[in-house]
This record gives sequence, C-alpha cells and structure tokens, in this order.
Amino acid sequence: MNRILSAPPDLTPATFVFGSPPWLVIGIRCFLLFAGVITAFLCAQQWSVMPLFARLMAALIAPSLIAGSVWPRPWRNTARFIANESGIYFPAYPALTLSSSKSEIGEQWLGVPWESIANIRIATESGEDGKCIAFDIQVSASEKAKFFQAVGIPRDRSESVAETVCAAYGGWPPSPSRAVRKLHSLSSQNEANPSR
Repeated sequence: MNRILSAPPDLTPATFVFGSPPWLVIGIRCFLLFAGVITAFLCAQQWSVMPLFARLMAALIAPSLIAGSVWPRPWRNTARFIANESGIYFPAYPALTLSSSKSEIGEQWLGVPWESIANIRIATESGEDGKCIAFDIQVSASEKAKFFQAVGIPRDRSESVAETVCAAYGGWPPSPSRAVRKLHSLSSQNEANPSR
C-alpha cells in the first residue's frame, strides 16, 4: 500500500538517489554566478559605448544569472526519486513560486513498496532520443495527478492501464543502466527480506 510522507526517507548507505548529484548542482550554480559577475563587470567597463538595446539586455542578463545562482528554490528538489530496501519514494513537485516558505509549500513524498512496482527496464522516453529508466507503478488516480503529472512516458507503453503509471526518468547522471542495476538489487533485497 502506498504512503504519503511529509519528508523524504532517511538516507543510508544502501539508499539510491536518482537525480542531479550535489557536485553538479554546485557546479552549475557557481558557473551561473561567475557568468553573471563577469557579464556585469564587462558591461560596466563598456557601458558608455554600448547601444541602448545592449544596455537593456545587460541590465536583464547579469542580475538574472546572479539571482538564478543564489535563489535556492529551483535547486531544492533535484532528486527525481529515492529508492531503498522498502520501495521507491517520489516527490510531489509544487508549482514554481517566487516566494514562499517551506511550511507553505508542504513537501510531500509518495512511498511505493516494491510489490507495487513492476517491469524495471531501460527504455526511450516519448519525445526524446536518449535512454531512460522506466517502470510501471500501481497508484491511485489522485496519486497519479499529484506525483506523476510531469513525469515522462516510455515509448514502449502507448496505452495507460487503470491504476498504473508507466513512468520514464531520463537524464544524466546517473546512467540509466546503473540505475536499473541498483533498483533490481534493492528490489531483490526486499524479496529476500520481506519484513522490511
């Protein structure tokens, strides 16, 4: 039976997080900050000789790059799902807001036990060319609307079965083949120790 949680599961050494690793998020944020500062510096040096259109673009681009690097909200939910011996946990992604506290957003995670997850595989996401990790998940209609509305669909599933979501998670890192191996490993651990 699926459970809705108010926080992600505790991370242990056996936990697998599918999403952008912290080093990549930090690297992107540092690059945006560096690009914003360099853009502002170069524009300040050449401001008097820049045409009006270039001034307007510089006045928009430099602060946008800097704000994008320091604004924490877009960088908070980089995990697409978290898996452990009990199952897979999926975050609910609220609509993007410019200003709100964490208590107003109300972070939620859907915990799905391994018994409700089937056909873990490498597939191709509809509308994409690269490989992705895909699986079939038994969920209710309300869970589907809240947790899987923006999730991709694998090409090998053209029709939807009631109470089931065919989910596709693409992107790098981690590689889909590594993710499939890890999920199979965690699933088999659950089958070996069903008391968890």
